[in-house]
Parts: sequence; structure tokens; C-alpha cells
Amino acid sequence: MTINDYVAYIKLMLTGSVLTLEVTDDTLKEVVKAGLREVNRYIDQTKFMTIPFARCIDLSGSNVSSVTAIYRTKGYLSSNSDDESTAGDVDPFQATIWKVFSNNGSMYNLNDYVLNYASFATMLSLRSAQTTDLSFKVDMTTKKLYINTSNDVPTSITIEYVPKLIDAEDVVDDFWIDILQRLCLAITKQICGRIRSRYTPAGTLFKQDGEIILAEGNKELEELREVMRQNSGLFYPKD
Repeated sequence: MTINDYVAYIKLMLTGSVLTLEVTDDTLKEVVKAGLREVNRYIDQTKFMTIPFARCIDLSGSNVSSVTAIYRTKGYLSSNSDDESTAGDVDPFQATIWKVFSNNGSMYNLNDYVLNYASFATMLSLRSAQTTDLSFKVDMTTKKLYINTSNDVPTSITIEYVPKLIDAEDVVDDFWIDILQRLCLAITKQICGRIRSRYTPAGTLFKQDGEIILAEGNKELEELREVMRQNSGLFYPKD
């Protein structure tokens, strides 16, 4: 949805295309931007990007709000020279089984294969015990991402991250679109309620509904904030 779609929704809900709203479309666009800034604190929809690997990656030129996970673009091992890592993708144990049952059942050099596999497994076990592969830390002050590698170093890495929403069009999840719509409507009710209740006419047959719509906006906004708190990915690091 575009920002104009949100503005049209707010006007429809508050006027029914019959009444005249006190605030302009430009003000309603500012309301949508304010609602988007608030949603940014709770939203947890993620995106992926694949970039060249480095132990320290500068995130200052991106719209990353927080990093949730890091993956190798390829597996630990690769048999293709054009692939993303430095070793072959054939498990030494599988190669040993293939050797046992190939070449007319010959078991030539079987002990060498078994010992190589045992050494390989022991090395991986020691590395895993000493350090965690692809563990990471984000310093949002300097916008730096630090990545640890305990095995072979890939040429590229895939980062799963929560983006910082800049425009209304950036919200693509239906759940959060609905939340943003309702949030903007509640904020607009607050604004209209305060405008209508700024002055209370005395001795007239009619009275503005300012206090009623203000109470509605306050209640709806509080309920929506509670919904966002309950449905936000609290396990994701936030800036």
C-alpha cells in the first residue's frame, strides 16, 4: 500500500465520504509517517542480502535495523572450483564407503581413508568446542557487523536482517499493514478529538463529538500498542 492508500482509508473511516475532515491530506501523510516510525520499533519481517564476506562488515550504507542470522551462501565444502569455499563437498566417510565397494571390492588404502576421516572429524569437533562458527555481534553505534568463522572462510555470506522501514510501501506483510492502518486511524482520531474539544460551545442545541472520538483514539492506540508488544519478535536484537 502507498501512503495515499493509507490517507484514503483514514478519510473513509472518519468521514464516510460525506463529512469534511478537519485535517488536510498533508497532515494525514505526516500521521502515516509517525505511525510508521512507531511500527519500526516492533516489526519483525525479515529480508535477505548476500554480500562479499569480511570479518568486519560496514552496515552504514544499508537500511539494516538489526541482524537476526547469518548463513553461508554455499555449504562448508565444495567440489567445484567456482564455488564459494575452498574444500571438496564429498564427505570423507562417504568417499571411504565408495572406495570399499568400488574397484571390484578392493579395500586398497582403506586404513588411510578411515584415519583421514577420523582426523577430519576430530578437527571439526575441536573447532566447534573452541569457537562458534558464524557467531556475530552488531555494533549499532558504529554500524559494524563482526562475524566469527571457525571453519573455511566463504567468499560471500547471506545476512538475514530486519529492515528499517523508510516508506509506507516498505510494509508488505498483511498483518503489519493492518496494524499500521489501525494505528494511523487511532492517531487521527486523537488529533480530531483534540481539535473538536478545544472549545466547547455553551447554550447550543448541538455539541461536537470531540471528547468521544478522543477517548476512542486513546483506547484504540493503547490496545494496538499492546498487540504490537505481544506480536513483536522479542528474540530479535533491536537498535
